[in-house]
Amino acid sequence: MNKTYIWAAVAIVLIGGAAYFLAQSSLVQVQNTPKVSEDPLGVTNAFYQQWLTAKQSTTSNPYDMGLLQNDMLSDKVKTYLESKRATYGTEIDPVLCLTNVPGRVGVKSVYEASTTAQVLVVPRGQEVKTAESAVVDLELVDYAWKITNIACSNGETAPEREFTFMESGYLKKGLPAPYDPDTWYIVFSQPTGESSAVALLFGPTSLCTLRASSEAVCDPSTLQDTSRITVAGTLLESGAEIARLVVNE
Repeated sequence: MNKTYIWAAVAIVLIGGAAYFLAQSSLVQVQNTPKVSEDPLGVTNAFYQQWLTAKQSTTSNPYDMGLLQNDMLSDKVKTYLESKRATYGTEIDPVLCLTNVPGRVGVKSVYEASTTAQVLVVPRGQEVKTAESAVVDLELVDYAWKITNIACSNGETAPEREFTFMESGYLKKGLPAPYDPDTWYIVFSQPTGESSAVALLFGPTSLCTLRASSEAVCDPSTLQDTSRITVAGTLLESGAEIARLVVNE
């Protein structure tokens, strides 16, 4: 009988120890989960302030100051900016999208989804107003926002406003009934895990950024089925009225 009690006590101690170990392991796992250090606006503003400071310098420039090595830039953007090194100072700046150097720049969020975002960068403090601006795309990579594309806008940018529809998903056409086979849709996952399809409604002010291209008025005939996209616009009963569509890499 005494042996039975002893073994029962040992079993209780072992079970309690195992439960404590599992609890501590779970706590450590939660505590070690990385956090996103900065938001898309902060990342964009930080890089643009560095670039602007280098542009304003009378003794150096962004290339000599090593800004292309910035961790906030994706490899694609670094390659793009490197291709502009030879013509630096003789054409529109590839980052500011301006010929003249502004006194300062301002940033405004266009949209922010879970892993993608877009920021508008506009010049400030200029005596002569300009319609040019930079449209910056960002992606969340390894818990850090990176600038993945910089496109120059010539003033066709849609009015700054809040959007009621912002999603990332896949571009699809030819969906079976009850969907219209001739209409483009974005197919995306809901938080519940279910898939949804929303019709994309293009208009004269809808702007698209395709791979390695500048932002321009959307031409639906140039879109490709199953492309990974991010859209921002206004949700209507008949679908999403597109303000911006970005084809992601």
